[in-house]
Amino acid sequence: MKIKTLVVILSLLILSGCASYWDRRDPCQTRAELGRPAGYQPPSWCGASADRINIRNNAGQIIGYIK
Repeated sequence: MKIKTLVVILSLLILSGCASYWDRRDPCQTRAELGRPAGYQPPSWCGASADRINIRNNAGQIIGYIK
């Protein structure tokens, strides 16, 4: 029981740390809490698929889209 609890706690700590790290490195994220300066403009290629969102199955294949 103790080992399972330790594994869960360590997993949560590790996974939550990765999310904030990668958000900061993503130039398309514009949220101020990530340290973006006032007036930050993301690169022009961000949101390239904004008019269409692909739906994928568990194998990663595109099976449809939403416009």
